[in-house]
Amino acid sequence: MREAARLRDVGLLISIELAIVRGDLLRYANSKGMRASLRAALEELLAVEVHLGYVADKARYAIIDRAHSLKQKRVNGFPKDDARTALASHIGRLGNMDKSRLEEEEKDLVDARRAAMKVAEECYTALQEQMLGKQQQA
Repeated sequence: MREAARLRDVGLLISIELAIVRGDLLRYANSKGMRASLRAALEELLAVEVHLGYVADKARYAIIDRAHSLKQKRVNGFPKDDARTALASHIGRLGNMDKSRLEEEEKDLVDARRAAMKVAEECYTALQEQMLGKQQQA
């Protein structure tokens, strides 16, 4: 995870996180709430994967850009699309996991995952900027 973050490969980061979430869902989901949370994470990460395809296609992503024209649907001048929303949600979810009773090595893994998802978010924003040909606005 840390190596993928160092490489800044957003597709690889999402693939790794998807594998972890799928594994957690299969092995550790022992309550209705935990299953719901992991299923939401899975759905959101799959949406990020789909949007990686969109943001790689300039014409297709221009449509998403126009569809997110309202101020509340933008962050720093870029669309707050499903991928951005999902990444922010997942980063929050990982932050909540860090507050639970976990062993130190489990907390280290959650911290690494959260840091990696922040890198994925930065990389996705860079892809938006590249496709839309705009400078990020503060």
